[in-house]
Amino acid sequence: MSFTVTPAGVVTPNATSKVNFNSGDGPSQAVILPGNMVVVDVQAAQPSYLAGYRLHSNGTFEALTNLDAPPGDTVFLGMVQSPVSKYFYAAFPEQGLLGVYSYVASAGTISMVTDVATTGVLPCWLAISNNGKHLYSDDTMSGTISSFDVSDPTKPAFKQALKLSTEVGNGIPWNVALDPSGKFLYAITGLALHVINIQADGSLMELTTPWKLDLPPGTLPYGLATVLK
Repeated sequence: MSFTVTPAGVVTPNATSKVNFNSGDGPSQAVILPGNMVVVDVQAAQPSYLAGYRLHSNGTFEALTNLDAPPGDTVFLGMVQSPVSKYFYAAFPEQGLLGVYSYVASAGTISMVTDVATTGVLPCWLAISNNGKHLYSDDTMSGTISSFDVSDPTKPAFKQALKLSTEVGNGIPWNVALDPSGKFLYAITGLALHVINIQADGSLMELTTPWKLDLPPGTLPYGLATVLK
């Protein structure tokens, strides 16, 4: 479903834009690509697949194309779009893979280019630098944030695995988000928010103790977004 947002920040759902998936399909994320193309990863479907749509000016969606996950027990989860090229990336947590996809917005087509293995275990959610050169994945089972050089968008090259502090929180990253300035990467681990410094070469350093979020015990924050004030 799409939403209309006023300059005052009032959010209104566009009722006619609703797209229904099969029960249990589990769509988990959407990315908006140039040319008003939207790609949704449908995680829990059998097989897991990417669904492409055209977003019209009235907020409604036109179905374009679907692309199944590679053969085998593979499922999509996190996705992120390159800001400088016609590629996007998708994580395959159970297989420890990072998939590279190309798209043609005018035709509404999606194609798989390649996949690369990650050193972290269960890579889930992704973030990418504003210049499109550095990609980050949160690795849930290994408690790490992995960084990749994607200067060549079709050939992600592993650079670093940063082990997260367990001083506050459980050290298990559930989501990551880049701040608009490109200087910090944020990660959620249970009731902790990690503020990670991004160096000039794209590498990561955790220099501060994670912030403890003022939330009830047992709460598990999932989504994460950043706004520059």
